[in-house]
Amino acid sequence: MKHGKFRRPDESGYSFNSAPTQSVQVPVASQPTASNVPALPKVRLVSLDALRGLDLFLLVGLANIYPALTTLLNRFFPKTDIWEKLNYQFCQHSDWTGFTVHDLIMPLFIFMSGATICFSMAKYKKSEENPNPSRTRFWMRFTRRIVLLWIFGMIAQGNLLALKWQGLRLYSNTLQAIAVGYLIATACYFLLSKKWTVITAVLLMAAFWGVMQIGNGGYAKWDNMAEVIDRAVLGRWMDGVSFESDGKWSFSPNYHYTWILSSLTFGVTAISGLLGGQIVKRRRDAGKSGHLTSFILIVIGGICAAGGWFWGKVPETMIWCCPLVKHLWTPSMVLFSSGICYILLGLFHEIYDVLRLPILKTFLVVIGMNSILVYMLPKFVDFSGIARNFVWGLEHHIGDWYSPLVAILGFTFTWFFLYALYKSKKFLRL
Repeated sequence: MKHGKFRRPDESGYSFNSAPTQSVQVPVASQPTASNVPALPKVRLVSLDALRGLDLFLLVGLANIYPALTTLLNRFFPKTDIWEKLNYQFCQHSDWTGFTVHDLIMPLFIFMSGATICFSMAKYKKSEENPNPSRTRFWMRFTRRIVLLWIFGMIAQGNLLALKWQGLRLYSNTLQAIAVGYLIATACYFLLSKKWTVITAVLLMAAFWGVMQIGNGGYAKWDNMAEVIDRAVLGRWMDGVSFESDGKWSFSPNYHYTWILSSLTFGVTAISGLLGGQIVKRRRDAGKSGHLTSFILIVIGGICAAGGWFWGKVPETMIWCCPLVKHLWTPSMVLFSSGICYILLGLFHEIYDVLRLPILKTFLVVIGMNSILVYMLPKFVDFSGIARNFVWGLEHHIGDWYSPLVAILGFTFTWFFLYALYKSKKFLRL
């Protein structure tokens, strides 16, 4: 855990002294110079924390609460199937092609990790203000983050804590995808201009598309190059592999997520976030209109989302086809999901950093400022079990209300635990 501070920005984002009411003649020798002008205080962007909070709420909150509510909703509104459709959108991944709200959770997580790079890593980048940044500190922080994300990913979904080689999964989790995307986006931030960063993203998508054209060039389950590569590279360490008593193993016919080839497009999602973060930071540092910044982000998002959607609709008979498949992390899915992320970043920037409206601010920020802890917490603490013990004996009295009550209480306990950490300024930083 590290201690941190959360500061509320003023209307402009910076603090200025009041101007004098009378004109004063200042001697030339006492006029401010570059060396004695006080640095403007850094202000944390509330929008980034709030957007991360929304993302994690969809994962650990709504995805558990809404399914428990479905039975009640169907009882009170029996003549509509809207509740099942909403359950599919908010709590389930698309079966193969297509895109649901629940599918957005992982892309938004990776996008946000890229968006924060230009803020968290700026002090390590050479500039006029910082001609000799510490390379040692950079490499220590960069390496630590990559390693810890990978280890946490193996704890969350790779059976690492089972301490058995059989059943260990090397690459199978969102945190590891974030690590790969973070590595690629950070390299672009330090080594490439914005122009070449965009070109790199295009080349990575082109490389993914090109490899997928090998063989029959299809995107069907099992019958695509991304899955072939995963089975060849990861083998018995691939997620979904099942073992028999004699040690023989086989691939699961129901597991279709890919990781090796998809690492290219994980990088593109993180680069998209990096470019979005740079837009916000560059315009904020230049003192330009926050409203226009929000508008620019939303327009870019609309263009990317439309481009990804229409690319995903190209008929499979055409060589340029690239359906939206979240399991494969196809380039069309990257463009579409990144577009949605840009739109959300623009909206949240307008609400929380420009207009400074308090809409669900504390609720989301408390979650977002401890996002990694929120993701890992259910692996170690069963808050739903605590809630079930808390309302022990009520099930026979409240019937269908019991499951929603347990789900809501479980998340409530989680949130207040995070709130206690937030108030004491304790945050898990990698």
